[in-house]
Amino acid sequence: MNMELEGVAERFRAEGRVVYTIPGGGSNPTGALGYVNCAMELVGQANDRDLVIDHIIHATGSAGTQVGMITGLKAINANIPLLGISVRAPR
Repeated sequence: MNMELEGVAERFRAEGRVVYTIPGGGSNPTGALGYVNCAMELVGQANDRDLVIDHIIHATGSAGTQVGMITGLKAINANIPLLGISVRAPR
């Protein structure tokens, strides 16, 4: 995945474009910040609809998603359990 990402980025750079890449899973500060906003939006939309979120379960590999979601949930004092299930762990 990362090789393909860099290949596409290099093609755009060769065309003179400015490229900023975010690794798979959002595993850099900018990517994780996107998941902070995701957590806040998810809880906000649930609240707007009077829905209760008991748990959030998501796939995790590089931990970018998990770090962002944890940070977002903590920032709004959501107290919703978050479970990341590894997509990289061997059987």
